[in-house]
Parts: sequence; structure tokens; C-alpha cells
Amino acid sequence: MDWDHFENLFFRLLMNDSDRQHFDEFINEMFAILIKAFNLQNVSIWKEIGSNLFLCQYSSNDDVKGASKSFSFKDDEQFVVYKEKGRLFLQYSAESSPKMLLEFRGGRVLHKLSNQQLEKISKICFAMFFHGKKLYLQKTLKEKYYQLFLLTDELYSIMKEEEVLNKLYNTLRQMYPDLLCHFILPMDYSLGHEIPVKNLEQEIDQYEEAMTAFLKGDMVVRSSSNGLYIYVPIAGRQGVYGLIDVHIPLHIEQIDDVIDMIEKVAKAGGKALENAKLYEQSKQHVNDLQLINDTARKINKNLRISDTMKYMVKRMLRSFSADEAAFFIFDENKKWNMLSESTSFFHSDESKAYVDWVAQNILEQNSVFTGDISNSILGEAVYKSIMAVPMIDSEKIIGFAVVLRKEPYSFTFDMYKLMESLVSHSTLAFTNSMLREKLELLVITDPLTNLFNRKYFDEVVHQSFKEDQRGTLILIDVDNFKQINDTYGHQVGDKVLIQIAKTIRNNIREEDVGARWGGEELAIYLPKVGLKIGCEVANRIVSAVRKSTKPPVTVSCGVSCWDAAHKNDSPALLFKRADDALYQAKRNGKNQVSVLDQERA
Repeated sequence: MDWDHFENLFFRLLMNDSDRQHFDEFINEMFAILIKAFNLQNVSIWKEIGSNLFLCQYSSNDDVKGASKSFSFKDDEQFVVYKEKGRLFLQYSAESSPKMLLEFRGGRVLHKLSNQQLEKISKICFAMFFHGKKLYLQKTLKEKYYQLFLLTDELYSIMKEEEVLNKLYNTLRQMYPDLLCHFILPMDYSLGHEIPVKNLEQEIDQYEEAMTAFLKGDMVVRSSSNGLYIYVPIAGRQGVYGLIDVHIPLHIEQIDDVIDMIEKVAKAGGKALENAKLYEQSKQHVNDLQLINDTARKINKNLRISDTMKYMVKRMLRSFSADEAAFFIFDENKKWNMLSESTSFFHSDESKAYVDWVAQNILEQNSVFTGDISNSILGEAVYKSIMAVPMIDSEKIIGFAVVLRKEPYSFTFDMYKLMESLVSHSTLAFTNSMLREKLELLVITDPLTNLFNRKYFDEVVHQSFKEDQRGTLILIDVDNFKQINDTYGHQVGDKVLIQIAKTIRNNIREEDVGARWGGEELAIYLPKVGLKIGCEVANRIVSAVRKSTKPPVTVSCGVSCWDAAHKNDSPALLFKRADDALYQAKRNGKNQVSVLDQERA
């Protein structure tokens, strides 16, 4: 055999590798040289993966590649481990670990060679194999470091978390297409369907190694019969945001280098993910602050309570993409009362279980931030996600706000913190509006009877003349009131007026206006009401006063109405007619109703 020619072919093979992209191309050319030189059918290289168990790593026959086979060795065998007609196995070295075998099929020339010659072939072939492999591993590692450089450079220009994770996964697939990778992430990430993702909570419950990697932020390796499973943390400076689960099959070479590179890629991805997360959080915080400022400005613009709550309900629905929202106020007995501006669900009986559960937790000062409320209330919950925040004024819980959504785990903790800020501002606006409305009510209210005062009453009548088509005025005077004061005293007289005022409130509508006209005279204005109904109301009050007051008193009423058809009418004329009718009732014997506008009835 021409050994010089044989070695020269291998030397040229090593020197001419500039056009080869993969080690498989080098091996195939090496096998082609051997097949031609020794007239072989097939050449394969086997690697020990277990006790006398070998895996075919490379072969000129694709059907053989990847197969496994058991071999037994004799202690005195060094290089020729198996030899028979048409088949020959050469060992790299008896001391090597793991053991490597070079298999030749066919080729009668080899079977005629001595063991010394076969040993030389074994040394040349394996030297060629390992030297070529070393060159390609160095080349591959250099390429992977360049990919890592490109990845790092690109990652730090990405400001969206999902894009960082997509880039990270695609880079790993490009670097190691033979490895199976999964991302293990919390549920709040939405990645493409082509990226395999496992649920973090389920994975750390199932595998202790995954929990250790996530909690400690260190890579953990789990061995199995078909290779290695590594859990690599995706971590930044402030925490661990997920894991990369990688399966490395047994046939993968240079596993330590592979693991080291995956760890470097994960670190680059973790830092970039943290930057993107912080950037998105900062943007969200700016938006939240803007939202809080806009909300505070809006609800502090002298709004009525109803306007404030209506605005806040709409704001919470929009800010949290909620399906339902509501506000509740506690009374002195800690019973909740819903504000009417709440959404429709809270006006139904189905909401009671939700509200009772929330109210109990709020009063016990427990936070209400639940991803799935199904186990907390009776029956299957239609709305699974819930957030509720107490309304606190002067360190006292005066009520609470609540938002609901049908999908479970729809709200984030950042949303909960934002809701706390919004409710805090709305509580201040609510109490301010309530105090302002109480003050406004005091200004227009008679302190004794709690009816409106004359100034406000006059304003209502004048406004009605501008906006309505008709209205009725009732003037009321307590009969013989001086006699009540002289007989029982002024305190009893005041109590009589209070009783009559209560009777008036019980006999008029919410939109009607009762007022103290002056002294023992009271007045009622019925907007949009004609004379007939006005007389019915007056007679009802006369009868009720006679029956309910203690000491018993009677009243006289004068009734007058106006109609837009009478162009020359005015509030002053309306008052004049009602006053004349009142004194007519007095002259006719008191305890009755008198009308001077029969033609307007």
C-alpha cells in the first residue's frame, strides 16, 4: 500500500476546507477517500454512550447514522476489536474514554493487512478525524460568538419584551438546530405560536430543578436516559424573569461548550428583557401619572357627586379594560349602599355574592386582587378577575370601588396600584363634593323645618317660568298659630312647624319644592303641574295636618297656577293670586283650600 499517497490525500483534505460549512462535509470527503482507497462499501464512526453501547455518529450510509449497537471487548485488544469477512472495527485506543470505533464494510484489501498496518490506519484516520473536528469546532465556536455579538447588539435596541424573547429563541434555533428549546414564562407574555412556551407555575411545581433554577438564578442540569435537560435562567440584575428549558441529546459533541454558550445567550437575553421591561414600566408609569393627573383635574372641577362617580366608573372601565365597575358607600352600620352610577351588573341580584365578599374583605382590611374568584364565592363565577380598593377618608373606610372582568387573571399588579391611586383621588373628590353639596344645601335650607328657604324657592319659580309650560303654587298658613305659641310656648310652636314640614315632604314628589315662606307660612311649588292636581295636593295636606299634628292644628291653603298661554303672567302675579286665595280661605273659616284661578283649571 502506498502510505505516502494515502497520507497526502488526507493532508490535502485538511488544507482545503475553506469551502466547507459543516463538519459533516469534511467527514463525507474523508469517508470518500477511504472508500476509494480500500474499495469499501461503507465507513462509519461509533461513539460509546453507555457500558459497551455505541451510537453511530457519522456514516457514509445515512440509514446507519444514528443507530445504536452493543459491542464487547477483550482486555488484550488495542486497535483491532472485531474482524471478519466483509466487516472490520478499529478502535481509537483501548484507554480512550469514551471509546471510539471506526467501522469498515467490504474491502478485501483491509483484511489482508497486518494488525500493525491496521493500527497505523486507525491512528491516521482518528488523528484526521480529531484534528478536523477540532478545527471545525473552533470555527463553529467563533461563528457562535459572532452570533452572540450580533444578538447582544440587536437586543439592546429592542424595547419590547415579546420582541426580545422572539429574538432570543430564533438565535438559539439558528445556533443549535438539533436542540429542543422551550421557554418557561409567566402567563403575562404573548408570544407567537411558533415559539414553544411552558407555564412557569406548572413547571416549577412539577420539576424541582426548574424551581431551583428560578429561585436561585443558577443553571441546573437534569440527566436522563436520552440526554441532558438544562434549566437556564433568563435573569437580569433585579430578578429572574423566566427559564430556557433545553434538551441536549447524547450524540451532541462538546456539551460543555454548548451549555456555556446557551448560558451566555440567556444572560444577554435576560439583561435585554429587563431593560425592555423597565422601559415599558417607565412608559406605563408616565402614562399612569398622566392619567392620575388628568383624572384629578377633571374630578376636582366642582363636579357634583353623581358627575364625579359617573366619570370615575367610565375611567376605570377604560383604564383596566373591565367589564363592570362600581362604587359603594358604607352607612353607620357598615352596610353597603351602591351608588347609582355603577354599571348594570351591580344593579342585578347576581352581584350580591360578589359585593358581600368584597365588602367583608374590605372591612377586614384585606386586599382584594384575585385572578379567579370562583373558589371564593358560591357557585361558578361569571366574572373571574376582580380588583377592589377601599375608599379611605381621615383613616376611616367609607366605601370601596370594584372592577370585574370575565376572563381569569386579566388584571396585573400594576393595574391594582393604579386603581389605588385613582380611588384615592376620587375619594377626596367625593368627600369634597359631598361637603360642598351639604354646604350648598345648608345655604338654601331653612334650619328649623329642613324645607328650602324663600330665596331658593323664588329662584325655582322664576326658572320654571323660563323652562316650563305651566306650574302650580300652594301657600300654606297655620291657623291660629299665635294661640299655639301663647298656650304651649314657642318650642311647641316650632315642633308644630316641623311636623307640618314633614307632612309636606311626604305628600309631594322629588321634583316638587317645599319651602318656608316666612314665620308660620309655608309654600309648595309643583312644576309642570296644572291647577286640578295642585288642588288635590293641597287638600291632601290640609287633611293630613289635621290628623297628624300634636297638639292638633289646622292649616289654610291658597292655590294659584300659571300657564304659558297667558303671555302677561309672571311669578309676582302668581304669588299675588296665591296670597289672595290664602286670605280668602282664612275669611271663609280656615282649615280649607281656596282657589282664585278657576278659569285656568
